[in-house]
Order: sequence, then C-alpha cells, then structure tokens
Amino acid sequence: MYFFMFAGGSPFFIFFIACLFFSFYLLEWALWKPFWKRFTDQVEGRVDRRSVREVTIQDDGGTYRKEIKHATIVYTVQGALAPCTLYRTFEAQEIGDSNGSGGLPIGYVSLETFDNVGSLTLRLVPGLPGSAIPEFEWKMTQQPYSWSFHLTILFLVFCCSGFLGVLVPLMTIDKWKTRAVVLFIAYYLTILPLAGILCRRRALAQMKRQETTIDFTVEV
Repeated sequence: MYFFMFAGGSPFFIFFIACLFFSFYLLEWALWKPFWKRFTDQVEGRVDRRSVREVTIQDDGGTYRKEIKHATIVYTVQGALAPCTLYRTFEAQEIGDSNGSGGLPIGYVSLETFDNVGSLTLRLVPGLPGSAIPEFEWKMTQQPYSWSFHLTILFLVFCCSGFLGVLVPLMTIDKWKTRAVVLFIAYYLTILPLAGILCRRRALAQMKRQETTIDFTVEV
C-alpha cells in the first residue's frame, strides 16, 4: 500500500498540477495586467452591422446546430493627417466564467454589446487603432477571479496529487502511516517552490514579448 501511495502521489503529478496552479496566477500578474494597462486611449463608436448564422457542430455527444453572432463596430480615430474610420468584427458570446474571472476572450463581445443600438466607448492602445475593444469588455476582462475558480484549483491539486493524503487513514501500521505523511509533506516543500520558479521565468519572458505586441487581429 505504501508503494501504491508513493506511485499515486508521484512528483510528476505534483509538479504538473503545481505548474498549472502557478501559471494561472503568474500569467495574470505578469502578462495580462500589463497588457490591459496599455489601453489608455478612448474613442466613440457604435455597432454598425450585426449578423447571425447557424453552424453544425459535431462532437462526442452528437450533432447540433449553434447560432454564431458577429458584431461589426465602427469608430473614428484621429490620425496625424485626417480622421480615420475603422471597422472591427467581434463574435458575440454570453458572459460566463470561461476564464475564471467572468470575462470574455480577446476578439469577443458580450450579447449586451451586440444588442446595443447606441454609442459605445472603446479603449485602444495609443498608436494602434486596430486594437480597439469596447470599454465594457475591457473592464470585464480585469475582474478578479471568482471564488469558484479558486476552489476548482484546490480540488485539482487534491485530486491529482493527494493520493498519499487520501490513503493515509487507510493504513493500519503507524510506522508506514508516519512515513507516508512525511513523504507527502516533503514532496510539497520541495516541488512547489521549483514549479513556482519555473513558471515565473516563463511568465516574465512572455511579459517581455507582450510589451512589443502590435498585432491585435483575431479571427472570429
């Protein structure tokens, strides 16, 4: 049983889930927060065209039809010589919890924006008129992670690397039970810091690349 617990709670499982755990938070801190801070300019726009089309989607659960909505937003940017009118097309999606904070991916707008018939305030990066997104979605993407997201992360840690902790009460010999607890703690004290250091280096490298991003084109 001790061998089974050792294999089930192997360092590979713990390292994998630790990297997943740190990536969410480090990338949010090192990549996305600096990314959204670049959107300092404001322009006014409106939804110029709306389109709805049905597509057939096949997956393991069978075949079903889905409506895909696109909103084309028009806005005018004051250029160096003359105002420039631009169009950006986004896919409309219901506000959900797809990224943990309740926001939407880049290239998407909410159904509220899709149905909007008035003017919209857009945010964009200075000097990059093609980066404009509605301010409502810009604010939404920066909401903090929900409590359910944190609970899900803890549950994944428990499921993927908690074999030792789960099976300790089932052991009948105190000597092996003590050894299992010590090994379980030793795993976390050594592997978690290593995973954090690795993820931090990767996040900082991505942050450096993100600072020079000028292509905001997203196919929808």
